[in-house]
Amino acid sequence: MFSRNDLTRFCLKPTGQFPGRACNRYVNCWAGNAVEQECSGNLLFNPEKLYCDFPVNVNCRRKPDVHIDLRATKFCQKSSGVFPGSSCSKFVNCWNGTAVEQECPDGLFFSTEGYCDYPERVSCGRIEKEVAKECPLEFGTFRNRSDCSRYYICAYNKIAATYKCPDGFSFSDLLGICDYSFRVDCSKEPQIYQRKFVDGNNLLDNAFAHPDLSKPSATGDPRCTVSFGTTRDEKNCSLYYVCEFGNVVATHVCPPGYLYSNIFNACDRAEKVNCQHGPSPTILAFPNLSKDLISKVKKCIPGTTFPLNSDCTIACRCRNGLAEVIQCAAGLAYDSKMDKCLVAYKAQC
Repeated sequence: MFSRNDLTRFCLKPTGQFPGRACNRYVNCWAGNAVEQECSGNLLFNPEKLYCDFPVNVNCRRKPDVHIDLRATKFCQKSSGVFPGSSCSKFVNCWNGTAVEQECPDGLFFSTEGYCDYPERVSCGRIEKEVAKECPLEFGTFRNRSDCSRYYICAYNKIAATYKCPDGFSFSDLLGICDYSFRVDCSKEPQIYQRKFVDGNNLLDNAFAHPDLSKPSATGDPRCTVSFGTTRDEKNCSLYYVCEFGNVVATHVCPPGYLYSNIFNACDRAEKVNCQHGPSPTILAFPNLSKDLISKVKKCIPGTTFPLNSDCTIACRCRNGLAEVIQCAAGLAYDSKMDKCLVAYKAQC
């Protein structure tokens, strides 16, 4: 074990982060102090860039201070890279003759494309790939058949985006939104409810084909502007209700700094929400899709990519006849050439 004084020999300058005694370690130096720290996950410390980076980008001859499973090297198809591991949810990171097996986040499988993805998009051994050839309806939001916490948006009979409900929530076919899991029966097949069009791209929120259900009940709670769905409180912009049969069945408050948006039918940053507009059940059917994007989705050319924001943390990729919306994690951006999210400064959208 290195003492604080021993570690100061790694300090190339009075202040900064510098390579430590192993490839995945670095020494944090400031005001004569030195503390050795470890990069998260399988990252290694890049001695040129002076930060933790992917192993493929780091030239380090010292042995990483981690347990290396020699059995994992059999999965290395090349000397460097990331390859499928011993199970659908695992992958092996290979570099300079070493290999570390890691696991995808809960609910994801490792794709031969080189990243963790939803099971329905991954072909893995005996796991049956469940991908609908077409959407149940031309437009709408539908529950994933194999995972009650996931749902997808269809536009022009193509899956335009996929989403996952927060922990403790499942997608409700009845409400068309994520609801508390104990209130959603996931044992049944997903139910399809036909929504009504209000105009070209707008849908009446949770208004089903039956005309009586698209109007609030005469004997119901006056706070419900729809019989089924969510609606914002008239006086408190951070408060919203879940209604069933014209009665409030749940009351929610947005987190601090957020207000309920009638446009996105969800809590959004306060500065983006106009509370002057009264509560309304009408929302955009596809909040993440502009008219220009919908046009591109309709004419989706396989292999093409177009960004959905200026920093390319969200992009749309045309693949196998589908327009897939890709949202990168914090600090990453989408690289169209690699077809995956990379460290932001390396990504070329």
